[in-house]
Amino acid sequence: MDRRIIKTKTSIKKAMLLCLASHYFSDITIDAICKEAQCSRSTFYAHYDNKKQVIDAISEEIIEQIRPYMKQTFEKPEEFMTVIDTLSSQLYQPQKDVIKLLMDPEFRDFGLEAHLLTLFKEQFLQRFSHVKGRTILAEMYAACVLCNIQSIVENRSTKESQLAIETLKTTIFQVLEEQNQAKKN
Repeated sequence: MDRRIIKTKTSIKKAMLLCLASHYFSDITIDAICKEAQCSRSTFYAHYDNKKQVIDAISEEIIEQIRPYMKQTFEKPEEFMTVIDTLSSQLYQPQKDVIKLLMDPEFRDFGLEAHLLTLFKEQFLQRFSHVKGRTILAEMYAACVLCNIQSIVENRSTKESQLAIETLKTTIFQVLEEQNQAKKN
């Protein structure tokens, strides 16, 4: 991709985040984003159809950073705490302000929360495709992981809560693995 395109898109995304820091998403206009990004409306529309696409683009960048860790969590559930600690120190804490902005309830149907829920559900369904009732379990799992991320970003997370989550996940994974083994036998 052309460096100018990358620079323009980056500028628009940064402008959106600056606008979000002081305004509700519903109150932000394309003109406000363009003013902050120092670009014209035609430049904005050359790259994005609407402001939701900007939020989705920012969210997708974060998702791409999380994806490898999710795969590792499912391949080695016993390393769940290590993965959470790594994600917390390398992603959640450094990008805490951005993640907080993108986790706003106004973005329930799109943006980071929607992308995260989809990612967590898909990973769960891929790993446990054999389990009956897997759809509701995937939704519960996704909600749990999302809650964990929110607690880390909002500085509500403690070692005790992380251990409780690890215990819950380990227990769930053990039961699901036992079901898998029973089905194979």
